[in-house]
Amino acid sequence: MEQSLLYKMYADYGDPALPAALKGDDVGQIEGTATSEVSAAIADLGGIGMLSATTADALHRFAAPPYIQGSWWHQQHPTAVALSTHGIHRPRAAAAAATSPDCRFWEVQCSTLQDWKVIVGNNVNVWYLTANEATDALQSAFLVLEFDNKIVPKLTDLMGRYPLTTTVTSNRVDVILYDLGVDKDGNASPEGRTSPNIAMQGKEVPVHIYLNRVLSRDGLKVQAAHEYMHAIQYSYAVKANSVNDYYTTQEATATWASHFVYPENKWITTYPKHYLTNKFVSDSYDDKSTPPLFRYGAYIFPLFLEKTLGANVIRAIWEEAISFNTELPAIDAAITLMDPLHQLTFADLWPKFIADCWNQNALNFFTQFDILDHPSLNADESILMSNGFVAVQHPLILPHASMAFYRVNFAANPATRSVTFVNGLTFSFGELSSIFGNMASFTGVSALKRHGASMQVFLKVNGVWLTGQHDLGSVPWSTVCRDDPAGNIDEAIFMYGNGEIDPKAFNYESLQVPAQAPGVLATDIGCRDWTGSVSLSQNTTTSSSVTTETVKITNLRLHSDMPTAVPPPNLVPAPYPINDGDLFPAAYGYIYYVVSGTATWTYDQHAVGGPGCDSSDGSTFSIVGAPNPLHTFTNWTPPDSTAFHGVTLNGLIRNAAPGASLGMGTWRCVAPDGKVTTGTGLASTGLDLTLNQVDPAVKISGGGLTVSGSGMLNGDPTTSGTWVLTGETK
Repeated sequence: MEQSLLYKMYADYGDPALPAALKGDDVGQIEGTATSEVSAAIADLGGIGMLSATTADALHRFAAPPYIQGSWWHQQHPTAVALSTHGIHRPRAAAAAATSPDCRFWEVQCSTLQDWKVIVGNNVNVWYLTANEATDALQSAFLVLEFDNKIVPKLTDLMGRYPLTTTVTSNRVDVILYDLGVDKDGNASPEGRTSPNIAMQGKEVPVHIYLNRVLSRDGLKVQAAHEYMHAIQYSYAVKANSVNDYYTTQEATATWASHFVYPENKWITTYPKHYLTNKFVSDSYDDKSTPPLFRYGAYIFPLFLEKTLGANVIRAIWEEAISFNTELPAIDAAITLMDPLHQLTFADLWPKFIADCWNQNALNFFTQFDILDHPSLNADESILMSNGFVAVQHPLILPHASMAFYRVNFAANPATRSVTFVNGLTFSFGELSSIFGNMASFTGVSALKRHGASMQVFLKVNGVWLTGQHDLGSVPWSTVCRDDPAGNIDEAIFMYGNGEIDPKAFNYESLQVPAQAPGVLATDIGCRDWTGSVSLSQNTTTSSSVTTETVKITNLRLHSDMPTAVPPPNLVPAPYPINDGDLFPAAYGYIYYVVSGTATWTYDQHAVGGPGCDSSDGSTFSIVGAPNPLHTFTNWTPPDSTAFHGVTLNGLIRNAAPGASLGMGTWRCVAPDGKVTTGTGLASTGLDLTLNQVDPAVKISGGGLTVSGSGMLNGDPTTSGTWVLTGETK
């Protein structure tokens, strides 16, 4: 344990005592983290006094800035000459100033080294090696101005405090401009480091800052803001053992601070990809196993909170850390505090943050200038139908404070017409078997079991991404007709989230999908208007008469009573509609009513075999006006062995508005004795088009756009003729 602490420090500070086998590659390393990690480890142990005297002495060397006699730098450069006492460290006991690298500055007052020079500002002392004065004097002067004029005023005004410093005589923070190293590509690596005094607990602790002298000026000032925010963080008396216990928030808010001070700088816009891409997009925000770059990229969450609640939310997070020993409850408390109504929670805002991570318009706020890469997809799927039907389900393994993204591409299959988004996340999604086909069903889930779970879709319609998301969290299912130009979805991005943060809660370890996973059901069945024609006749022979009745319907149009377009985005979610355990079956498909149609009816009866009279009647009338949608198409049932993608028509004529009925013409009856009788309103036998989808004869064609028949009318063999319905496409 003690050796590992030493090795961490040796690695960060380039100490030759580090075994060669442990020297690694620092490519992409942003900060040296050894001092903060060792400080946290010592805090967890109960203090540096818990270590052996040998280890403690070795570690103490790294606690002071390098310009101090006896520091780690002096140990590596033993010929450096002490210049004078500087008053940087208070002695633990009165003693004369020492003059060698063995000066124990943690016990006595040691001198500064003549190899170092300083430029003193109002808020910082910027130190650099005399050997580098030709370049570093100007860089140091530049840093002093940036600290005094921008970084310190902006961050201390926001946070309401200054860092604790190692300087006795002022509140100036020591900043050391030093060659921290470069990677194989010649880039500064690491770029900076904030070093808390490891002899103290990892909170309420003085610090000094290192900045890599090979950085450009843009890089220097951005990293300076980052490290100064760390310095402020270490001034808090957080409830946890160490500031480092607020693992992701520590780096995320420091990187956010760079953006806050320098919003026009593009230096940090490369970080979010490390939070949103690869496998990390599904990791918890506070996952301590993620690499450092994940934590830097997570700055977009504090940035989102700033956009939503104002910059003071960052201060509130760290002030709440005084009461909470983990980061997510501290963030949750800060969100509620900053909400004007004190009602918002982490779980409320997490879905909105997830949507912003995908939405290009929102990402413009994140970067000001650059559009970031979209988050990595858990899956990228194209609709591939089999027998006119497809079901796409999204398996979800989401720990707390995480997200997942799936893309479904509809444009690759133009025959995809009827689409249903299925919420199997906050509802228990299943199927009910019936003679019409398996009907989707949804059962209510308790508030406790669905807490934190969110499901949203972001849609591309007619080649254009909509400006906002659709929140499906309280919607069991949502239907869209791609044949409607306003519903022509090209792509859908499914965005799932787990905003739970309570370790005792149902969904904390992983989001629990109640039954079948959420996703999409789709068929090739037409879902816009259906047009068609009907020509039916019925012959009835009795011992006394022969009757012929005909019905012809032209200009027939059926119109959906259900919405077929994509609903507007950003609608306020409706309340959860059903109670825990209640079953809520979905519709089979779209329901239609008649909006156009002209019926022509004829009736002829001829008497045979005895007394009687011949009668005739006929009329032409509109069948428009039936107020109730009665006609159903099975847009979403799978074509299994017991079900048919068919249509149910409950009579086209009989449901017309009053006055549009049969038997309103004039009839004439001639008796055997020649007497003629006339009248109106002869009763019809009720010839009409009535179909039942369970009948194989009314199955919709394989292309999903035609259903027709040749005279069968609910199995009545006396009916002949033809009828056809054709679905309209885009």
